[in-house]
Amino acid sequence: MSEKVTFTVKQIRFIEWLAAAKADRRPKTQIDLAKEIGVNDKTLTRWKKLPGFRDAVTARARELLGDDLPQIYDALRKEAIAGSYKHIELSFKLTGEFVERHDINLNVQKGYVGFTPDEWRD
Repeated sequence: MSEKVTFTVKQIRFIEWLAAAKADRRPKTQIDLAKEIGVNDKTLTRWKKLPGFRDAVTARARELLGDDLPQIYDALRKEAIAGSYKHIELSFKLTGEFVERHDINLNVQKGYVGFTPDEWRD
């Protein structure tokens, strides 16, 4: 069972900043963010090492991604319809339509020293 981790308002602001796409981050740099929230830049670096901190950033990034899923699926669909094999494959994987097939060629020769028939059955 995992323990609940709580963060300060400043740490939550940093989590939000890290979870955002780099192009969307305001302010643009970690140093500027440290100034904005009134802490030393080294403090932010230490916070990244706190238990549960990275998990919190990942969880928030997933939440943000969820907000954009309809647009992401639409972009994926358009690329697949345009004929992009990798987008078609990903679409099929996401919908459960894609099943990877693996061919195994086995060449058994008479006199092969290895497993006995009984060992193959186990």
